[in-house]
This record gives sequence, structure tokens and C-alpha cells, in this order.
Amino acid sequence: MAIAVMLAFASGEQLSVPTLSVQWDREGSYVWKVVDGAARRADVTIVRRESGTVIVEGEIEAGDRVVEEGIQRLREGAEVVDVGVEPTILEKTGAAPERDVEPAVSGAGNPQRARS
Repeated sequence: MAIAVMLAFASGEQLSVPTLSVQWDREGSYVWKVVDGAARRADVTIVRRESGTVIVEGEIEAGDRVVEEGIQRLREGAEVVDVGVEPTILEKTGAAPERDVEPAVSGAGNPQRARS
């Protein structure tokens, strides 16, 4: 037995975010967008999933930064700090260097344009 299946997808450029960036609650799916160093909720609709990324539509645009890690600790307006962008050099005692910003929330990524 053979089956022929055809799927129609919208063509053109679409936004993709890392899979780990997408969160859900009773109001639907969303991502945390970084605006002036603070977390802002941005509602999104999932168009489709790809390996490691999710194609979305919603309250984000190309070039917006979205939080990828440390999401469970975020709240609206919480300060977001890029972590892991540059290596941290530990002092000889093994103690982590002091940070100017507390609390640190793990890194942010940029939505990417994906062609379909």
C-alpha cells in the first residue's frame, strides 16, 4: 500500500527561536524578550518545529533578543544578563569573581530568519 501526502507551508522568511526559549502557560505560548536589559513577555504562535528551533509568529521581530536559558527564574521586568558570552576567569583561590549585577540570568539569543 502506498500513500501520497502533500503539505503546504507558507513561503518566505519566518522567525525562528531556540526550542528552549518557548514557554507555555494557560494563556498560550510565549518567549521572554530582552528590552533595555529587562525581561518582557512576548506572546508567540508556533508555526512549526525544526531541529533545535521553533518557527514562530507574534510579538517579536528579527533582531530582538530572547532568553534561552534560566527561564524558570524570570518574571516580567526581571534584569537579564548575558552569561557565557566571554569566558569567566577564576582567581587562584577558585572563587568566582564578583559581579556587578545580581541575580545573573543565563544568556540571550537572537531570533533568526528561516526560509521555508
